[in-house]
Amino acid sequence: MNQSQARPWRSAPAAPRYAAIDIGSDTVHLVVADLSGSTASGALRMVHSESELVELGRVVGRRGRITVAAEAQIGRALERMVRRARKSGAVILIAATEASRRASNGEEVLTRLGARVKVPIRLLSPTREAELGFAGVRPELPTRGDLAVIDSGGASTETTLTRGRTTVAAASLPVGAALLATGLSGDPPRPIDWALTAIQIGATLSSLPEGHPRHAFATGGTAHGLLAVGSIRARRKPGSRVRITLDELEATVALLLARPARRIGTETGIDPRRVALLAPGALILGAILGHYRLADFDVLEAGVREGMIRAAAADPGGWWLDPAGPEA
Repeated sequence: MNQSQARPWRSAPAAPRYAAIDIGSDTVHLVVADLSGSTASGALRMVHSESELVELGRVVGRRGRITVAAEAQIGRALERMVRRARKSGAVILIAATEASRRASNGEEVLTRLGARVKVPIRLLSPTREAELGFAGVRPELPTRGDLAVIDSGGASTETTLTRGRTTVAAASLPVGAALLATGLSGDPPRPIDWALTAIQIGATLSSLPEGHPRHAFATGGTAHGLLAVGSIRARRKPGSRVRITLDELEATVALLLARPARRIGTETGIDPRRVALLAPGALILGAILGHYRLADFDVLEAGVREGMIRAAAADPGGWWLDPAGPEA
């Protein structure tokens, strides 16, 4: 083949880059990632991650609405994150979850914020939130076995039972760390408030899907926050998955209930406001483990933001929608 007949050399197409922003009940969180192969099943390569604590679940729990101050804080965080995402050339996805669903003015605030950053903000239904959370962690799960996947956020907790990487049943519980924290007074929390919180969680457990999982996996703010506290922090190794036993979880909760959040924050480098959310979040995890008679769980790094990316790769025009349902 002579030079004129040779095919021109072409470089391989760059992996599509996505920026997923989640307006959650604790934080506004940005993940920028490259998705290899441009398909939902491709590997994700993390480029950047950042979050800002906004405590929207606590605000909505106390006021029933998104306040002017909370809207302003979220708006500033979104502007900063969208600027970063645009500079990286990413396709930008923004979703909001339980706290925004609960707020009496949630939809109108999201409309204003979307206009402010010139990106539509999708209000996910509880079902879609659970599906996207599972889509995010699915590649990290074993291919076999009866499993429980727990995604505990600030205002809701999604629990999915699977057989390997296939969903069997799912439910969204109306309890989350930020929501429960609104009923806790004192630092550390007072015993009676703590007992009432446990009762509140217990009242929701009947809504969990029926099944007999053999092992559990957890993601979300509480699961990730526990990695930085107590004995769990001491044995964590970079790049390796962490398994937390029920005994370790109980010991960590005992620590959180015995010492002020400010002191723990100073020792660990965690914002004390985040520390204050760990105890109620850990109580939710412990209650679900107890319900299924499980002794431990593995912490997964991925979550709803990674699920947003995978869903958008599969369906750019409707990644936020319930299957065969109206827009959330």
